[in-house]
Amino acid sequence: MRSNWKKIDQSEENITHFVDLWSQDTARFDLLLGLQERIDYQFRKKILLFECLTHRSAVVSYNQWRRKNQQQALDLPWNERLEFLGDSVLSLVISTVLWSKDPNYTEGQLSKIRSHLVCENVLCQIARDLGLAQIILLGKGELKSGGLERKALLADCLEALIGAIYLDSDFSQACVFVKKIYYPYLKEGATLAQALDHKSKLQEYYQEHKKVTPNYQVLKSSGPDHRKTFQVGVYLKDKQLATGWGKTKKEASKEAASNAMSGLGQNKALSNDTQNLERSSR
Repeated sequence: MRSNWKKIDQSEENITHFVDLWSQDTARFDLLLGLQERIDYQFRKKILLFECLTHRSAVVSYNQWRRKNQQQALDLPWNERLEFLGDSVLSLVISTVLWSKDPNYTEGQLSKIRSHLVCENVLCQIARDLGLAQIILLGKGELKSGGLERKALLADCLEALIGAIYLDSDFSQACVFVKKIYYPYLKEGATLAQALDHKSKLQEYYQEHKKVTPNYQVLKSSGPDHRKTFQVGVYLKDKQLATGWGKTKKEASKEAASNAMSGLGQNKALSNDTQNLERSSR
């Protein structure tokens, strides 16, 4: 695909610098341009395509290389601002789709279903399905530290792509894209209505079987203050049932509850734990 590089409009501000940055990893550069065919969308402003899949660490590494070679550092944008925009666009699209899907959904149901659909786990899975993990450009340090395995990074990347499509076209086109990538998650409309509130379900289960309410504890947090991620554990008395990660404590708690609910159906040990706790309380 290297011949495609020459087709990029060089008149866009910073585009030549982005081409130079991405040309340091030719495999990802080719995959970046090929992404447009995969998602059936051709960017008019290629700068947005570059920006949405450029991580901050890549710009930092690039500028370090430039300084080392006696070149001036460049003020190149990365994908955080597009991620901020894409987060809002995604929320509005999903809200609109759910609102029109079934007039019987209550406000509470709509909110719970939307929270599930835009959670980090779902975003990360869609990002992987689109092959974004093989495309996003990271700095060497971030790459070595396992950045491509971080769910938050991939989720942010997908939101940035949505934001880029919105800016490059309009809300209608962004809506088409979101509906397309979310189709597998939206087609089972009936199951979406089944709460998806794993915290409530987990609480109901243990209150019914043990008369005990699960409790949640923040185990750790990482990242700068404006972009922290949290790990939360869910416990039955002093027994850890599961853990979860999220951008907020609430989101991490939901993932922990979801993982615990999955365990209830798959792990007999949890059922045994419940029985043992019941015996010990008699």
